[in-house]
Amino acid sequence: MKILITGSNGLLGQKLVQLIIEKGKDELIATARGANRLPFAEDKYTYASMDITKKDEVMEVVAKHQPEVIIH
Repeated sequence: MKILITGSNGLLGQKLVQLIIEKGKDELIATARGANRLPFAEDKYTYASMDITKKDEVMEVVAKHQPEVIIH
């Protein structure tokens, strides 16, 4: 399954990314505003800078990655 997580630089987002990576079954797209601040496993997920308040950025990332699930 392809999962997109918004707010991956936050505490909850970081924990979700870590949990999904540990499961190892899903393709993961982590998104947040600005640079990636996740301190682990950068080769096991895709990071996309995205401001959730900017509709154009959200639409662009969703269209590019076509996730099956979005966790916001």
